[in-house]
Amino acid sequence: MRDGNLFYSLGSPSTSITDEELRSAIFGFLDSRGDRNDVLILPPDFTRFHSRSGVIVQHISEYYNFTPSSSSPSESGIVSSPSIEIIPALGTHAPMSHDQIEKMFGRSLATADPSPFVVHNWREDVVTIGHAPAEMVSKATHGMVCEPWPAQINKKVWERRLDIHDEKKGPPPLVISVGQVVPHEVLVCTSSYSTLQTLGLSMLLAYREWLTSTRLVYELTIILHDQLISLF
Repeated sequence: MRDGNLFYSLGSPSTSITDEELRSAIFGFLDSRGDRNDVLILPPDFTRFHSRSGVIVQHISEYYNFTPSSSSPSESGIVSSPSIEIIPALGTHAPMSHDQIEKMFGRSLATADPSPFVVHNWREDVVTIGHAPAEMVSKATHGMVCEPWPAQINKKVWERRLDIHDEKKGPPPLVISVGQVVPHEVLVCTSSYSTLQTLGLSMLLAYREWLTSTRLVYELTIILHDQLISLF
């Protein structure tokens, strides 16, 4: 841990990370976070199937005893089972089907009752947490848009943010954004953990402006990433 940030490094141009190495890294990270009563996981949807995000979510679920372990027993010492919700970052994509959920996240999570999966409704499930000032928007778009740009996020994510500072509720909730960096036809190279929150789990008002300019989206996404990351 350095300056409050977690770093883990394993890889090279020729390295292939095994599931067991991935599992060990995830368990080590979660060990450092301590006991939790509430865990919210934000993975990408099925369009990012090959990112291995589904495998990562399975390991997180096994760590907290939400689903049976697919390999050796956990050495983390965690014996409690916090409540777990999983919100695939759909953006404006269609909800994942049961078959897609099972293929990506495994049968144990797909058949859990009640289901931990929550469908993100980009029209109704977002809350506005601030705005990029109009002058900032105008500068970023070279005058094409001259109005405040909304910073929005899924309500469940924001509620956890507020609960982090409520000591009366016990251990703070843990929000885990499972992300990766891949080529994107609009944002050049993105779909990282912060994009999952600022685009994949937002969209209501921002979607209207998104159609205005791809450059607008690119530059303001970077701005909103910085603003949102500073909140967590």
